[in-house]
Amino acid sequence: MLRRTAQALGLAELSGATTQIAAAHDYTSRALLPLERPAEAAESATPAAQMFRAAGDVDAYVQALSQIGHCRRKEGRLAEALQQYRTTLELIDAEGAGMTPTIAAQCRPYALMRTGQFLAGLDRRAEAVAALIEAVELMDALQPNFRQAEALETLGDLVDDDGQRSYLRAARAYREIGDEAASLRCEAAT
Repeated sequence: MLRRTAQALGLAELSGATTQIAAAHDYTSRALLPLERPAEAAESATPAAQMFRAAGDVDAYVQALSQIGHCRRKEGRLAEALQQYRTTLELIDAEGAGMTPTIAAQCRPYALMRTGQFLAGLDRRAEAVAALIEAVELMDALQPNFRQAEALETLGDLVDDDGQRSYLRAARAYREIGDEAASLRCEAAT
């Protein structure tokens, strides 16, 4: 994938097609992360975000900011990752930002989940719990998926009294998407 994205980037740069250049940078970033090269991935996602923003593509800009945050988290730079996700939440919540409403509705719970996880990693428990609870509530309206299960599991790690309930909900969510090992892990935590 990385080889193909490099070729696409080269062709896009030759043609001067800004949108395709931005997309190629974004794809390059996504190809670098599984190779455990988060710093390079962030370096590639940054111009993508800048180009998407300049082009007025708020949806792609928000997703590129999220990618940068994901890269920073992989580097262990939680405070910087948190800032990227806070910026995405501000854009998602701003009525005049120009995001497509359906994309904003899909992005918000995931941005809240990551925000909660980063806050937890920074020992800001109360803020983390609030963000994760809101994320889970929003995810309840979506199809069961890995992110909802992940949010519930993180919430189970943080809340003493309701932790068991969160773990059990995470176990059910993991089971619904076919991840039996994660389901058993959450059941064992209760």
